[in-house]
This record gives sequence, structure tokens and C-alpha cells, in this order.
Amino acid sequence: MKKEPKKQKSSVKSSVKAKNTKKKPEKKLGYLADHQFKKGKSGNPKGRPKGLKNYKTLLEETMIEVAIENEWFDEDGKPDKARVMRMIMKKQIDKSLDGSVKHMADMYDRAYGKARTNIQAEVKMVGSAELDARRKSLRGMMANWTEEDKE
Repeated sequence: MKKEPKKQKSSVKSSVKAKNTKKKPEKKLGYLADHQFKKGKSGNPKGRPKGLKNYKTLLEETMIEVAIENEWFDEDGKPDKARVMRMIMKKQIDKSLDGSVKHMADMYDRAYGKARTNIQAEVKMVGSAELDARRKSLRGMMANWTEEDKE
């Protein structure tokens, strides 16, 4: 059996490897360097506590409690969350009818979505020559100011 000669690696690959192994010089940021996250350490070590419930879950649980307290059950014997929601809506409508704009707006926003507002703005790009001229003009004006003008 003849042994095949080893193939030589191309010089391109070896030069790429050599480039990747070089250490990059660390950037000195002064004050900021002391206050940045350290490598391998979490920025939020305690994290979110386990078992913490979100708003939707808390709302559902509260609606079930209210339904049970008021003995509101559906045909299957489960707490009637829909009836609780209708009661909440009724209260909101009552407050709207009493003149509460906040409750009326909230009710319409939930039903139809928030109203969109269009904002039109005109932006004029100014070249650096014009900016320099404006700065020079302002500096000239400020040079003539008295102490009373500066206050």
C-alpha cells in the first residue's frame, strides 16, 4: 500500500487563522469602562421572580373570584367571566353617561381602536457652510450682549 502524501493547507486559510487569533486592543472608555457589564455576568442577576403573574392572568383570576362571590355561573357550572365583563362595561357606560370623558374615551378606544393623528412636519436640511455662518452671526450678537441681556 502506498501512502498518499499529506496535502498542504493553502496559505490563504492559514493567514486567516492567524488574523483571527490576534487579540484586539481593549478600548479605554475612561469613566464608562467601570460601569459597563462585565463579560460573563448578567445585567439582571436576580431576574424576573418565578411565579410572577402578568396582568391578563391577574384579571382573569379576579373575574373568576367576582363571579364566584356573586354566584354567577354559566350552564356548565363554571364561573361566568362574561357576565363580570358585562357588569364592568355597564359601570363604564354609567360613568360615561354621568359625563366622564375619560371613561367614554376608554370605552370607544377599546371598541374601535385609538384615533390616529397625522403630524405633518417640514424639515429643511442645512449645509455646514450655512451652519458656520449662523454660528458666527450668533457669536457676534452674543459678544455685544450686556450682563443684563445674559440673565
